[in-house]
Amino acid sequence: MAAYSQVGQVDAAQGVLQDMETLYEQTRDDKFRPNTVCYSILIGAFAATGEPRRAEAILQRMMESPYDSVRPNLVSFNQVLHAWAKSGKVNAAERATVILDRLEVLHHSTGESSLKPDQKSYCNLLNCYANSPNPRKYAPLAQQKLEWMHMQGDASVKPSRISYSIVLRAWCKAGLPQKADGLLRDISRLYRDSKSSTIAPHVDLFITVIAGWAVSKDPQAPQRVEALLKLMEDLHDREGLETKPNQIAYSAFLNCLSRSGNPNAAQRAEAVLRRMQEQWRAGFDDIKPNIVSFTSVIAAWSRSKVAVAPERAEALFREMQESD
Repeated sequence: MAAYSQVGQVDAAQGVLQDMETLYEQTRDDKFRPNTVCYSILIGAFAATGEPRRAEAILQRMMESPYDSVRPNLVSFNQVLHAWAKSGKVNAAERATVILDRLEVLHHSTGESSLKPDQKSYCNLLNCYANSPNPRKYAPLAQQKLEWMHMQGDASVKPSRISYSIVLRAWCKAGLPQKADGLLRDISRLYRDSKSSTIAPHVDLFITVIAGWAVSKDPQAPQRVEALLKLMEDLHDREGLETKPNQIAYSAFLNCLSRSGNPNAAQRAEAVLRRMQEQWRAGFDDIKPNIVSFTSVIAAWSRSKVAVAPERAEALFREMQESD
């Protein structure tokens, strides 16, 4: 089964399990009796091939199995939740909610600690919300579940940086970067109050929100992004966190300026580009401008109405070619 599963031959793997069930029924020989591991291998195989319905069906078979050797555990449930989370299907959030509810009921009814939902279980649900094709509906639900996780006195379900990252992505995908911005600032405040490394802001969280602002049509987007860049610098300088703006963060800012339609956007964008070059020459290798950085500034000049715009765009294009 494991060999078939590893190469994506899930039907063959399922056939082996069915053969084991048949042989055990016929012989009652324990060497043919399926166990939890067999079913978990198959669930993992269906999850890997993007077939959450089939993964859930195997979980249901585990729950209904007459064999004492087959009992679903937290790993089994989390595998199915993960399958739905990565599927991006319209009904993924509903299915994940049903499965998680079933796991919670099973835990409370049996009292087995091995069936207690953990942070991974809830992060899978958050990912279902974030990956939904209907983000406006599910981003608020992701925020609610995150707040519920935060209010629990149980360390095993407390939100981590991963949990927060998922919800930030959900808000940005929903086209509501202001919500993501507010949550990111809440995370920064929580860290400053608790100094907990599990929620320490990271440059990746900021990039998610900056990218959300960059594709928005909010006229305040450039100012909001600039404020986030300052916060990144502050957290790096004062708290020693890995939040120093890098090339990706600045390139997202340049994209934001380019799209803004602000009369001074091109001048500001080129000033940011020059600052990136200065920092790169000072030894910060991860801030070196690339083709994306230059292209955003060139695009800003191409949209500008000032007289020198064509000259600046052409000069930057030549500079970009020479810097390769």
